Amino acid sequence: MLNNCRLSRYFSRMDNNTNNIDDFFQGKIKLLQTSYKATSDAVFLGAAVDCRRGGKILDVGTGNGAVAVIAAYHNPLAEVTGIDINDEQIANAAYNAELNGLSVRFLPSDIKKNPLKKESFDIVVSNPPFFKKGTPSKSDVKKLAHHEDNITMTEWVGFCVRRTKYQGYVYLLTDNARVPEIIAVLSEKCGGITLFPLYAKCDATPRRFIIRARKESREPFALARGLILHDDNGGFTAEANAVLRDGNFLRF
Repeated sequence: MLNNCRLSRYFSRMDNNTNNIDDFFQGKIKLLQTSYKATSDAVFLGAAVDCRRGGKILDVGTGNGAVAVIAAYHNPLAEVTGIDINDEQIANAAYNAELNGLSVRFLPSDIKKNPLKKESFDIVVSNPPFFKKGTPSKSDVKKLAHHEDNITMTEWVGFCVRRTKYQGYVYLLTDNARVPEIIAVLSEKCGGITLFPLYAKCDATPRRFIIRARKESREPFALARGLILHDDNGGFTAEANAVLRDGNFLRF
């Protein structure tokens, strides 16, 4: 964890950035978003995680903590942990948990060093970097969030699977171009792989998928109905707003 002195310094700086606080679920959740803003992807991914009976959730590459905070909001009995390589993002995430009165553990961690070796989790959730190395980015923070740099997709997904307990679940949100690679990695240790497409509109090819897999399972592959995000007028559909505005779970 960041030491108290460094956290205090970051928190003091963040208290002066209240103009960067965004509301989710009609104000029930507030997130300070400074160098990188979480999008609706984070809301859908966090809302897909169902651990209401209690258990342990790990968010890998947590960034400003959006997915972890939303998962904690939906699952008040669960123990939620978020890890990220960026110290300032971890501090931002800790601030966001405190801002919402939620108990979430955030740890600065390099997953190439295989952290949390002695822990396993009922659910591991992640929005891994989905652009291949060399794709241009406007900022270092965005590059860390969305671009492979010193870690490959295979290494990232492999870590998520290792930290998942027997019969636990992995939830990943990714770009459509990386789906085959992710499925290949998951198939080594997981079954019950389900693709949940996120359609921009009803006649569009999905560009994002949530992938759910169960460790050490022999359940068959499945394609879920998915979710249409926008109507013909460009607004969110009622089904999308049920998650984004009303704070409902995303049902597979």
